[in-house]
This record gives sequence, C-alpha cells and structure tokens, in this order.
Amino acid sequence: MATVFKSPLSDRQSFSPKKRTKYSFMEPRDRLVHGGTFRRLRSGRRARPISMRDPIHLVFKANSGCIHGGFRAPKCFKKIMILHRRYSSRFMIKTESMSVQGNHLHIAVRVTRRSNFQNYLRVFAGQIAQQFINEKLVTFRAVKGALGNTNKKNVRSEESKAIPIHRRSMRGSTRRSTKKIVPQKLWLFRPFTRIVKGSRALRTLKSYIALNELEVLRKIPYRKTRLNGLSRLERELVESHLRELF
Repeated sequence: MATVFKSPLSDRQSFSPKKRTKYSFMEPRDRLVHGGTFRRLRSGRRARPISMRDPIHLVFKANSGCIHGGFRAPKCFKKIMILHRRYSSRFMIKTESMSVQGNHLHIAVRVTRRSNFQNYLRVFAGQIAQQFINEKLVTFRAVKGALGNTNKKNVRSEESKAIPIHRRSMRGSTRRSTKKIVPQKLWLFRPFTRIVKGSRALRTLKSYIALNELEVLRKIPYRKTRLNGLSRLERELVESHLRELF
C-alpha cells in the first residue's frame, strides 16, 4: 500500500488566494504615488517615482486661508499661468491638461528627464510663493520675537545704554519682546505626484481635471460622487470641454 504524505499546510491555507490591494494588478502603491499626505507614511518617504513613458498627475495644495481671493482671483490666476508657461518650457515639461482651483492646482504632465522635473517642482512652487509675497497676495501674521540680534555684544551694549540704570535688571538682560510681521506659509504639503498607467486611466484623469474646471466655472454642480454621478448632459459637456482643449 502506497504511503500518502500530507502537506504540513492545510488545504485551505495552501490554496487561499492572496488579498488584492488597489494597486496589486499593476505595481505597489509606493512606486506610483509620492507627496501630499502620503508622505506622512514611512513608505512615502522614499525617492519620488518618475516615469518617462507614462503621464504624471501633479497636484499643488495650498493653504486657502492665506490667499486673497484664492488662485482663481484674476491677479493670482494670471500670475500662475505665466509662471507655468515659463518654467514648463524651460524644463521641457509637456502639459496634457491643467485646472486651477481655489486652493490647489491639477496638472497632467509628461517629463523627459528626472532632473528637469525635480527642478520644475522646486522652481515653479518657489516662484509662486515668492511672487505672491512680493505682490502681497498672501496674508501676513505677527510672530513674537526679539528686537534685533541680542547675541552680539555691541547690540546688547547699545540697548543697555538706552535703558535707564534703575530699570535695568540685575542679570543685565536687555531682551525686549516684539512682534515681527511674516507671511503665512503658502503650501501645505509637498507636491503630490501619481504615475498614470494605461490609456484608460489617462482618459479618466483628463475627464476628472475637466470636471474640476467646469465645477469652478459653475457649469456643473459639485458632487461627492464626482465622475460617477454625472448625468448624460453633463458627460457630454465634459467631452466637449476635452475636445476644445485637445
């Protein structure tokens, strides 16, 4: 009689399928997504994944409380579009689609080199913040600080001479608290990027960006279901908007 060898694993354990995740049919999520709130995770602190073949969904998230009128204000909108055209051409970034919202930017881009894309992210975001501060398009806040640099001996001695002797402290400290006016931080997170795999996903991304643009123009009301909750007429409006752009 033949001996039957039984596997140490039960039948249920040996033939149980693996649990699928959202990105299991393509690549792990940390190889497609970077920046934004995803950077709070340990897997989101690696190098930014960049693809030269596939398009990239790029999002810049700003602090809506510090912008006068939001990004859709005429002066802010014009400044953003001028800076985007300037630095996308300088760093050879091809723009597939773009939408400027009140507190964030949606851009679908294609890149040629990793260094060019990293320079574009750094310079474009930095120039927007710098131009907004120079034009006073952001709000300023008061921060408690010290008057001058009290660490230097000459500054401390000059301040001590200006204070009467009977008002000087026994320790000899001449530090006076003042309020310094500084601009608020514009960007909330680092730029969010997601590599878009496949033509169907690219079509969905372009439709999503077009929907955002139509919503900010108040041609389509905002819904939480986004593309899934559109009516037939609204879908035709999105398609016509895509045909006008491309």
